[in-house]
Amino acid sequence: KRLNLVSVFYAVDPTAYSNNFTLSSVNTTLQSLTLHRYSKLRDVAVVSMVKCLPKLTHLNLNLCKRLTDVSVIFIAEELHHLVDLRLECIRALTDASLLALGEYSTRLTCLYFDANENFTDHGVTRLVRGCTKLQRLNLSGCIALTCASYVAICMHCPDKRGVGLCSIPGISCDDIEAIDNGLYEDYI
Repeated sequence: KRLNLVSVFYAVDPTAYSNNFTLSSVNTTLQSLTLHRYSKLRDVAVVSMVKCLPKLTHLNLNLCKRLTDVSVIFIAEELHHLVDLRLECIRALTDASLLALGEYSTRLTCLYFDANENFTDHGVTRLVRGCTKLQRLNLSGCIALTCASYVAICMHCPDKRGVGLCSIPGISCDDIEAIDNGLYEDYI
């Protein structure tokens, strides 16, 4: 039920793969898939893969730098069992991804982004309004965010256990402490 294609790709030359990525021989009951650092992976391959793997609960696409909102929107709309999604260091993503995840991926408990300049407080708010089961959320380095994002996370994700907000100029440790102590009004 688990397939880690990182080891498959590094056993051979990973740069040899392009748009000809298929999973036709993989059982459609697969629940966990890791494509970490598969830098040649494109949206068309992700769409094809998602069509073949409707039971995925864990998907790691960290460092698949060529992906765009097209992949994330399709993932959100099609993978109804998804609870863990990792999309770190994919800088082309925008609030459109957050909106789609918030609308369709309501089972998510873990979601990881990193260093994305395109996400806004509006996108994060819409994400957490729909994904109220989130326990772990990494938004470190998403420099356009402010304390309004953290307030939204606190208000809509009561089971949060880990929220990554490092390297965001608009959010300080003092702000986080004040919000954690219930002083939301000062930040809305």
